[in-house]
Amino acid sequence: QAFFIEWLVHWMWNLFDLSFDAVVKYFACGFLLITPLALIFEMVVSTLSSIIVLVLATLVIASDSVLADELASDPKKGMQQLMVNHPGLFILIQFINAYFVAALVEETVKYFGYRMVVTPDLIPRGTSMTTLTNSNHLEEVEAVNGNPKTSKSIGSGITVAMVSVALGFACCENLIYIFVYSPPSLEVEVSTLLARSFFPVHPLCAAIQSIGVCKRDLEGDQRFGLGRIIFPAILLHGTFDFVLMLAAYFQQVG
Repeated sequence: QAFFIEWLVHWMWNLFDLSFDAVVKYFACGFLLITPLALIFEMVVSTLSSIIVLVLATLVIASDSVLADELASDPKKGMQQLMVNHPGLFILIQFINAYFVAALVEETVKYFGYRMVVTPDLIPRGTSMTTLTNSNHLEEVEAVNGNPKTSKSIGSGITVAMVSVALGFACCENLIYIFVYSPPSLEVEVSTLLARSFFPVHPLCAAIQSIGVCKRDLEGDQRFGLGRIIFPAILLHGTFDFVLMLAAYFQQVG
């Protein structure tokens, strides 16, 4: 999936808007740097959310003596009863996991993955950039001579770059799901790969983010800060995960 979308987005549609070596760097950044960062931050956010859920679950159990007795005598049956009788608690858990643990963390790290890589292809025409000279003094140099591209071409390059980071992350994430989270079965691994390949949510969200980045960096619209850039992507990503989690929950309850 990742390489097919990369072929479409870069080679077929925007071949001259971003150099191939820059595409490789952005993809590698998503694959090698962003994935471990996302796992670390997801672990932190998940721990904090687990504390909140634990407090809420304790209050629910304390208010239901029958459920408390059931959990004490038969934890498995008691947990099933908790899921059936208190769906709001589990829907809240899915909401937190979808929108905060997954979407917020992953969309944020993907954005900063794009910011980690600097390439002359994406420097807007006439922009000044600060470089460190051989004499160890900061010197302002003009980037106008190094990038004769139009704003439209640079905007397309930004989209390709952000999608490349997202594809690198998605590729690594798919491998983790297949070889770590899935049972050691070829049939399960192939079905997992196919199921995740049909929904390219990461590159779609990256493309949405690139709209805000282009408005800020190319059009000079300073209203587009980090929050406004990543919020639509978080909304799409979180809703996608939330629907899947809810479907799995209702399937398990039913």
